[in-house]
Amino acid sequence: MDENRDEEWIRKGVDIWMIRENLKLSFTERVAQHQDTLNFIDHLQKIKVKNHARPSVPPQNTGS
Repeated sequence: MDENRDEEWIRKGVDIWMIRENLKLSFTERVAQHQDTLNFIDHLQKIKVKNHARPSVPPQNTGS
C-alpha cells in the first residue's frame, strides 16, 4: 500500500492493521466474526434491558 495514504488514514483514525488482518481471512471467516460480534452486541443489549427493567429501590428517608 502507498505509505502516504497509510499515514493519511492513520491521522483520520483508521486502523490499518485491523483492515489488513481482516482481509487475510476468508469470506466465511469474516462473516463468522461479524456474526459473533452481532451476537455479542445483542447479548449486551439484553443485559441492559434486563437491568433497566429492575425496579429501583427508593432512597430511605432517615429523617433529621
